[in-house]
Amino acid sequence: MSQQNIYAIAGIIYLLWCGVNYLIAEAKNLNTGTVIVFSICFSPFLGYLYVLGMPKQEKEEEI
Repeated sequence: MSQQNIYAIAGIIYLLWCGVNYLIAEAKNLNTGTVIVFSICFSPFLGYLYVLGMPKQEKEEEI
């Protein structure tokens, strides 16, 4: 449980950091900047959520 809590906290911090970068890009009106922020920040985060959402049995079978 403690390891999952650490991952959850790290994920929240990661999302907040991406949100700050997104707001900075919006403030500068950089359309390419928003695309870069989304591709760098949110696609790994979606993968992270996918891994968290996987049933533990499937993970153990893969390992």
